[in-house]
Amino acid sequence: MSIRKKTDKLLRCLMTIISPKLNTRVLYYSKKRKRFNMSNPQTFEEKLLTLKLNNYNHNPLVKQCADKYAVRGFIKEKGLEELLNELYGVYESPEDIPWDELPNQFALKLNVGCGCNYICKDKSSADKTKVYERAKKWLKNNYWLGYAEIQYKNVPKKLLVEKYLSSADGTVPADYKIYCFNGNPTAILFMDGRFTGEMNVGFFDVDWNYLGIEHNKKKKFRDFAAENMPSAPCALKKMINASRVLSKDFPFVRVDFFEIDGKAVFSELTFTPAGGFEPSQVNVNGKTMAELLQL
Repeated sequence: MSIRKKTDKLLRCLMTIISPKLNTRVLYYSKKRKRFNMSNPQTFEEKLLTLKLNNYNHNPLVKQCADKYAVRGFIKEKGLEELLNELYGVYESPEDIPWDELPNQFALKLNVGCGCNYICKDKSSADKTKVYERAKKWLKNNYWLGYAEIQYKNVPKKLLVEKYLSSADGTVPADYKIYCFNGNPTAILFMDGRFTGEMNVGFFDVDWNYLGIEHNKKKKFRDFAAENMPSAPCALKKMINASRVLSKDFPFVRVDFFEIDGKAVFSELTFTPAGGFEPSQVNVNGKTMAELLQL
């Protein structure tokens, strides 16, 4: 990480400690060159940020469901345990992980935040020491400070080891990220080709009609061309029905899935995509996501 990026991150963290609202107002102005309208939010971004600061910051159910381990209890309570990936173990320190007992392929991740994942495709060629060093850095990182995502604050950090998931050709499976507004699954952000450098991204409605994707200079996605338009997942109906059950307690949440061998596998519940700043969005049935999100 460059000195500039380290300095920017430190400043963001300090602003959150002083005031989460200060962090949000300053970051919003730096990105938009206009003031954040918290008293009367109009855009999808403004509404998400307001929700983050005025509701999700002190909502115990949001805190539980933002925790990738604790959310498993929520899934079970909703009667959807069959959607959960197999969990090999939960650990508080890398040294507690029984490396020699793990299968040759597995996924290691932190239970809070984003980007703290290690996908092991071949344990025999993996460097255990480097993997553990990476996990130690995850545990030291106060992820919630960067973008004032208070739902992650004080969540006990844990390392999860889960079953390795892959598509039929052995690649990382595609993501199905279902945007739910007040308990209604409305749009699916489909992402294919992660970590390949050639990721395709697009929104579909719940009937798998293509809606497109919003573009900006910071998000250079490739649209799905007619010749490579993906088919609807076999588990689409299951994903939609499960999303309706899992989202009914929240004004907005994104319910994320994979599809493995034709079956839906739960990934996570995401309350503040991209920290709430410049989230991917699209119009659905003539309505903006700002109109769909009723605070």
